[in-house]
Amino acid sequence: MRNYRSPFSILSHLEIFKKLTVNHGRRILDRILITGSEQKGRRRIFDPMTTAWLFVLQTLDADQSCRQAVSRFLVGLAEAGDELCSLKTGAYCRARKRLSEDFLREAVRRIGKLLSKRQNSSWMWKGREVKVIDGMVVSMPDTISNQNEYPQYTHQKSGVGFPQARLLVVFSLSTGALLEAVIGRVLGKGSGEVSLLRTLRNTLKKGEVLLFDRLYTNFVDMSYYQKKGIDFAGTLHIGRHFRSNIMERLGNGDWLVCFHRPPKHMLKHGYKSGLPDVIIIRVTEIEIRQKGFRTQRLTIASSFVDDHLVSKEEIASLYRQRWHAELDIRRIKATMQMDILRCKTPEMIRKEIWAHLLAYNLTCAIINEAAEHNFQNPNQISFKSALQLHRTIVELLQRLDDKKASQTVAALLAKLKTERVANRPNRIEPRAVKRRPKDYPRLMKPRKHVKHDLLRAA
Repeated sequence: MRNYRSPFSILSHLEIFKKLTVNHGRRILDRILITGSEQKGRRRIFDPMTTAWLFVLQTLDADQSCRQAVSRFLVGLAEAGDELCSLKTGAYCRARKRLSEDFLREAVRRIGKLLSKRQNSSWMWKGREVKVIDGMVVSMPDTISNQNEYPQYTHQKSGVGFPQARLLVVFSLSTGALLEAVIGRVLGKGSGEVSLLRTLRNTLKKGEVLLFDRLYTNFVDMSYYQKKGIDFAGTLHIGRHFRSNIMERLGNGDWLVCFHRPPKHMLKHGYKSGLPDVIIIRVTEIEIRQKGFRTQRLTIASSFVDDHLVSKEEIASLYRQRWHAELDIRRIKATMQMDILRCKTPEMIRKEIWAHLLAYNLTCAIINEAAEHNFQNPNQISFKSALQLHRTIVELLQRLDDKKASQTVAALLAKLKTERVANRPNRIEPRAVKRRPKDYPRLMKPRKHVKHDLLRAA
């Protein structure tokens, strides 16, 4: 039986993915993906490359079941004239279990880095890479292994809530691609977003700019970024008072502030890491005036201490773009349906997360390609339209030869430029649902206990 025509091998010939695969391509994917045991083992229908791609397609599909993925695979075999395999999902599920988690994680990072490396310079902020940092929480099936690895919040009753995992994600502001991510618990020491971010410190480079919210503007992290030459901007925590430490007034609502190292009882391990006694931070107050609403004030702490290089207005404009992280997270959780995962074991949960993030980055690649060819910014193109186009491209790759597919994809990308996101600043929508849910009572006890009660009553 001939090998199934994997879209990864076809994508390398398409202009849309040339920038991702021309120098790295199949060679790197094969080296990362195929382990020694796979190379020495018997030849399988669901080889690692096919399994990985089907896993990604599974996350792109509206029906993310394994049976739908196997059905898609059967269609590919039938169109290629190959012998059909069984419609049962056992073989595919075992192949996913054998799949290397390192490959999925490395593929996400490599594609994100390639998109950042080869982006249009006009998309960058003052010629610098800007990274936006934020966190999110995902839910998963209530199995014993998932509960042990990723326990639920303590305020939820045992057997009623669901296991949850926390993700700390780093996006590129200009390309929208996900550059780094780390998975952790929602409970326990070292499970907070700040602790997870510190595990990614080695990935941050000198000259980059970080955008984050008030959770990350603490003395330890801000001093570390200044020491490494990494600029940042984030809202100052509401409990941090600074007016008594003002060193210099740069303008109206713009100061240089001296922050002192926290007391020893609050920072036991900080003194061993060589923290400075004081750091100089620029604090900027920005008023947000919106018609019909009360004026709001944001206090932004940043490392741009030279007001001649970066003005107050530029800091305000830069920090406003931090909202793109919220939009990117919504794309992953809502549009790509990653808010509720399906796998039953922690190992497969992590693989499912990385498969979603890989599909997200591949969709960002389509957006970046369309934006570059049509002289647009990637943030102006609709992600949902690009996701739907991504599914269409996958179907075309299985049915057309390389030359015809390349021409068709180029025509589709030219049409994608018309799917622009409307400029709707200060848009407000009610966080409410009109359609009523079904009138069923809440499940307030573990399901097995309720089943036992029903059988006993019968």
